[in-house]
Amino acid sequence: MNHLFSQAKFYCEAFLNDDIFLAEIRGHIDASPSPRKADYLAYIKEDIADNHGQNYRLCLWLLYDAKLAAPTKTDIPLIAQYELKLMHDHLRKICKVETIILRFVPVTVKRYTTGRKPNTT
Repeated sequence: MNHLFSQAKFYCEAFLNDDIFLAEIRGHIDASPSPRKADYLAYIKEDIADNHGQNYRLCLWLLYDAKLAAPTKTDIPLIAQYELKLMHDHLRKICKVETIILRFVPVTVKRYTTGRKPNTT
């Protein structure tokens, strides 16, 4: 989780301040088959000076086993909570991101194994 929170901070900062990163994001959207890509490209301005943190929301999804009770922010390990706080403070105070949303998303955990024939030699 620490890595997720650090990456969120890094990528939001790059999105708002790095011309090359912004151009790559817009290129990725433009190359997608989505019928709404024109809407996304209109929202994410080409000129970095026209993109402002207060126009965006960040949503972080933390996956958890649906067979278990849904966790809360207080169930996150202490150091990860601190990293979450640092990320939140930076994005709200420095990047001026409108909202940061933390969601816990239930998933079905599957265990996959590879069948192997025993070595008989």
